[in-house]
Amino acid sequence: MSGELKKLITKISKKSDTKAFRSLFNQYNDRLLKIALYYIKSEVLAEEITADVFISIWKNRERLLEIDKFDYYLFTSVKRRCIDEIRKKGRNRTIPMEVVHEQTFALNSRPDKEMLYREFEMVVKSAIGLLPPKTQLIYKMVKEDHLKYKDVAEILDITDKAVEYHIGKAFKIIKENIERYQSDEQRIGYIHRSGTAILILAMLVLEPLMRLL
Repeated sequence: MSGELKKLITKISKKSDTKAFRSLFNQYNDRLLKIALYYIKSEVLAEEITADVFISIWKNRERLLEIDKFDYYLFTSVKRRCIDEIRKKGRNRTIPMEVVHEQTFALNSRPDKEMLYREFEMVVKSAIGLLPPKTQLIYKMVKEDHLKYKDVAEILDITDKAVEYHIGKAFKIIKENIERYQSDEQRIGYIHRSGTAILILAMLVLEPLMRLL
């Protein structure tokens, strides 16, 4: 659990801080909704399930500090409610909705490199947008939410090998887009001047994924 998250949870748990609870809601609501949409066809029902999880968090706020892996707890809480709803209504699991992944890079103070960073960021975002919906979701859970393969597998009811496959697929697509960007003849001179920046950015994007393969 990160330091900032622990501060939020402490405020909610010990002080019933509604402002901290709103921050927690804003931080997790979209991600929990995407997990719900992975299982439930109805967006309205997925929103209700996500809201129920937050209501439960607030009602049981005094015990929040007892939770070790908070992200995992939230995701599995949504999953359990979805499965209960599917069993109750007889719904079939649906294909997950598209995940929008936001990738942020620190910008260099020099104008030419700032432009390069921003352009490169667009290349990476474009590559993430090309990922199939399920691959996007798994990429986000591993890369952004820092969940382990086995946790993602349990949440989505797939195997560890399936998670590994989707991460490898994401890595391949992102890498191919970076290579196409680097080989663009219209950018050769510009990249030559800023080759170090390109290398650093590529490492920022790909290195976390390479450690997982």
